[in-house]
Amino acid sequence: MNTIGFSIDTFAVYIITSIVLLLMAATIAILWRTKTHAPIKTMVIGAVTFLLFALVIEQPIKALVLMTDNPFARAVSGNLWLSALVGGLFPGIFEEGGRFIAFKSALRKENDRQTAITYGVGHGGVEILFTAFAVLSYVVMGIMVNNGMTEQLLGNAEGAAREAAIAQIQSIAQADAANIFWSFFERCSAFTIHVSLSVMVFRAARAENAGSFMLLPLAVLLHAAADGSILLFTSFNAGIPVIECCFAVFAVLCAAAAYRIYKGMKKTDI
Repeated sequence: MNTIGFSIDTFAVYIITSIVLLLMAATIAILWRTKTHAPIKTMVIGAVTFLLFALVIEQPIKALVLMTDNPFARAVSGNLWLSALVGGLFPGIFEEGGRFIAFKSALRKENDRQTAITYGVGHGGVEILFTAFAVLSYVVMGIMVNNGMTEQLLGNAEGAAREAAIAQIQSIAQADAANIFWSFFERCSAFTIHVSLSVMVFRAARAENAGSFMLLPLAVLLHAAADGSILLFTSFNAGIPVIECCFAVFAVLCAAAAYRIYKGMKKTDI
């Protein structure tokens, strides 16, 4: 195994990236709260719903379906396009389903259209925080690697799995200053998509006709398309700038659609 080492510059990149992301999440929440006086409770519900549906519920089910030895898992692992489809549908179904349930239960009495954005700020904001802490975990990884504890990170991985883990650690150890920009850029796009989908699902939750309710499956498909396309671009080695720019274009299109829906709702009622 080639010697892997984390430089001081790499540590600085990950620490700065984490700080930038933490400040980003806090700034967005504070500015929206200051501008609208939106209830903090709605943001908290958005954050908790994301954690519950994306981590507590989705991940175990995803592991059971895709990580165990079964015909479906083998079919998915052997087909890139199917992997992208399934990989996108899991977060699409669970996160958008979680939004819908939250709007129909905990937020059922909130009809002001600002509720949709406030919820999205909580949902997207906590994901930014989650990303920030994930980046900080690379600092811990670097300390372990530099102290000769790489084998502990690799665990019992063997064969192709071991080689993949080594390649991943090597990639993480090679971060440069551009990572700070692209991490911020990617979170801006992801946050925009989360707020946009929150608007769509909020409208679906308050639907008075079948047409409006169809915004729910549309949100699921858009979410699946966003996540699935990233997997495809990565598999084709498109490069971070290409991936993130395409992701940003997708976010702008979602925002444009959500803006039209938002403007069509009343301020205090549907």
